[in-house]
Amino acid sequence: MTGIAYRREIDGLRAIAVLAVVLYHAGVAPVAGFVGVDIFFVISGYLITALLLREHASTLRIDLLAFYARRVRRIFPAAMTLVLVVLGLAYALLPGTALMQTAHSAGAAAVFGANFYFQATTGGYFDASSERMPLLHLWSLSVEEQFYFLWPALLIVLLRWKPQAFARILCGLGLASFVLAEVLIHTNPEAAFYQMPARFWELAAGGLVAALPVRAFPVWVPTGATMLALAACFIPLEHFPSIGVLPAVVGAAVLLAAIQGGGNLGLAGNWLRSRPMVGVGLISYSLYL
Repeated sequence: MTGIAYRREIDGLRAIAVLAVVLYHAGVAPVAGFVGVDIFFVISGYLITALLLREHASTLRIDLLAFYARRVRRIFPAAMTLVLVVLGLAYALLPGTALMQTAHSAGAAAVFGANFYFQATTGGYFDASSERMPLLHLWSLSVEEQFYFLWPALLIVLLRWKPQAFARILCGLGLASFVLAEVLIHTNPEAAFYQMPARFWELAAGGLVAALPVRAFPVWVPTGATMLALAACFIPLEHFPSIGVLPAVVGAAVLLAAIQGGGNLGLAGNWLRSRPMVGVGLISYSLYL
């Protein structure tokens, strides 16, 4: 399989995402830094879809087993190291009930079902009780892994069934997911937050960028997109994770489209591909864990 070209600016975007999350959970601005997770979803959707489309274009097939093996090698070692370390500390430091809760969440995380577990036990990600759950942040990893499990197979079906309409179908699926997220906000907000179907539109936004024709953008576009993504990290909006997360998702998706286009990214590009930003981006997964 032929991989996609490495772009330092994508690591810079990863740095924005992970720094927003880390600073938010440290109690420091940005006050809406939790949207860094949504930026990660857009990046993941873009990279995975681009890799799969490139493989299909080169070989006329997608090797699912090889894809899943790469995902396991990429994600499992660091995640399981974290889980084992947390279990060891929990055994030494936590009382019985909290220890059992941590052990149960560790088991759910090991099979990439942490989002289901925490939806059933936290009562809401931002509730006070959730602060006593040291593996709570692995919910997003489970959402991504569920996407990784389903999306390649669905992509194969779409490419065989309607290859010329792939982008339109993906756009329709993303829109349906967005509507679902908005409905669930009013009927089942925990499911809207934790479940992959309600988050699929964010991953689909990145996938749509990968599926659309490459084009260069005026230099103001990546600058504006970067500023929009940054602003989303500082200004909390209602209707989360649907309308309220649109600025973060749109900013990240447009920036990825500009990066993919290969044009002049201006000052935004210089900042994103700077050594500090790339350095943080390269360790963003481990830093998030």
